Amino acid sequence: MLPQSVHMDAMLFLLWQMWKACNALIFDRADSLPTDIFHRTINSMEFWRCRYKKLGFDFDRRHSFFLSCL
Repeated sequence: MLPQSVHMDAMLFLLWQMWKACNALIFDRADSLPTDIFHRTINSMEFWRCRYKKLGFDFDRRHSFFLSCL
């Protein structure tokens, strides 16, 4: 289970990647597997990691959560 302090952000990261995958399918005819979307979500989380310095432990739990879904 995700910590409440990062739950909303984690879902927004995932939804954003799903949105981008839908756009890629429509406009570029590029299909994405669910695992591809999770990998891009994890990469986005790593990119924005500096924003979560105060929530380091919760961020790591969120990261582990998404990795466990693969």
